[in-house]
Formats: sequence, structure tokens, C-alpha cells
Amino acid sequence: MVLILSIAYTGKNWQFKNCKRTGDFRFSCFGKANQKTDEECVASNCFQKKYRVTTNSSHKYPVAENILDREFSAKNENEVWVSDITYINASLRWLYLTVVIDLFDRTVIGWALSTSLATKQTSIKALEMALANRQIKVDSSLVFHSDRGIQYTCKEFVQEISKNKSVIRSMSRKGNCWDNAVCESFFKTLKVELIYKNNYKTKQEAEKSISEYIKTFYNTQRRHTYLDNLTIPEYTRYNQMLYRLGSVASVCKDPRYSSTLNLDGQFTK
Repeated sequence: MVLILSIAYTGKNWQFKNCKRTGDFRFSCFGKANQKTDEECVASNCFQKKYRVTTNSSHKYPVAENILDREFSAKNENEVWVSDITYINASLRWLYLTVVIDLFDRTVIGWALSTSLATKQTSIKALEMALANRQIKVDSSLVFHSDRGIQYTCKEFVQEISKNKSVIRSMSRKGNCWDNAVCESFFKTLKVELIYKNNYKTKQEAEKSISEYIKTFYNTQRRHTYLDNLTIPEYTRYNQMLYRLGSVASVCKDPRYSSTLNLDGQFTK
């Protein structure tokens, strides 16, 4: 038997509980008490959803070089951002969720939910939120990676992102979703832990639910494998502490430190 983490919703707080699964079937359960149980989800195969392509690469707009080249890590905040768009089913219509993620700590720093794939409502809106949430230094260099979709290559978006001279654009190869694997991973996590357990009737209902998930759980309470099972705030505090000690920001993965230094900045035996 494999012991994994499960999350239940009670009131306004996300609470953790233990649940068991056999073999190698591991996932985090996230949802409200009156929604489908984990067993019902497994029985109904709700985790197996058909993949839908959101990227339209059949256009004549210029594309950027794949600078990221699947190097899905960053030593500091605002060094590399990745962005993508996915479908969200709401009753009889499709909604489109755009996100911007900082590769340093996997924080979702910008997002937008829209009823169309219009650039202003997707990539530009999510970018505007990301820029509002993060202060970009004038002398810094920020790589912004996306796919080759129209929402990221059209003149409207290029003009918007070019307002910040620190941004260097990067794009995935044509038809290769793995070049933007971090966004794909987030979408899968979001859908398994939240979307597939809900039956949204309206855009407003979906928007409130997704916003709550990102703000109060994913960015604050959820433990991330990439961060050595720390939450994002824990990872941030840990790196700030190590920086003050004269270490580089990413050494929290170094076992020499993780075994002797706790999150309060105190050395342990």
C-alpha cells in the first residue's frame, strides 16, 4: 500500500488527510466534500480526459527561437517565465485558461479565464497580471517562453510584451508540447485536483473556483516535488535565509544544508 496526500475542502480552509492507494497510482486529491470521492473519480475514469489542442501554429507571424530548450529551472525569481493556454469545460461551453508561471519556484504569477481565444483576453491579460505581481528590474534579463500560437506571435501581443525591454521571447518547437512541460504539468494537476471534480455552470463559477485554488492552495499550501516537497512560501523563505548566509538561491536542494538547517534558520543536529 502507498500512503499519499489527500486534500479536503471544509469551509474556507484546505485541510490535509491521509489516504491509501495501491501500486504506483499516486496523485493528490483536491475538492469539496460534496463532490466526487477519489474512488468515484477512479471508477468513472474522470482522470482520463481527451487531449485538446489549443495551439494554432498555422499562421505567418514570426516565431522566436527556443531559447529555453527544456531547461526547466531558474536560479532566481523573474529569470524565466513560461505561459500556455488550456481548455476548461463549463456546462455546454468551453472556457480558456491562460497562465504564466515563474520557473524559479513554480508560482502561478498570472492567469486569465476567458470565453474566447482573443489575444487581449488570454495571453495579454495573463501577462498584465504577472507584470503587476512581479517587479521586473530594468537591468535584468527575463526569458518569456510560450508555444507558437497566434496569441503569443501576433502583433498585438508582441507590442505589449516589447514594452518591457528586459524580456527575451522564447518559443517551443512546432507541435511539441513537451517544450513547455511545466505548464502542461500544472494544467494536468489543476484538472485532476479541481476541474474534473466540478461541474461548472458559468464562467463566474469557474473563475472563482480556479482563482481560489491558485491563490489559497497551489501558490501557498501545496507541496511541490520540484521544490523537494516544500510549499512555495517555505521554498522562498528557505532561499532567502540561505542567501543571507552567503549561499546561492538554489542550494536548498543540497543535502548538506537540508539535513542541518531548518526553515526557521536554525541549525539542527
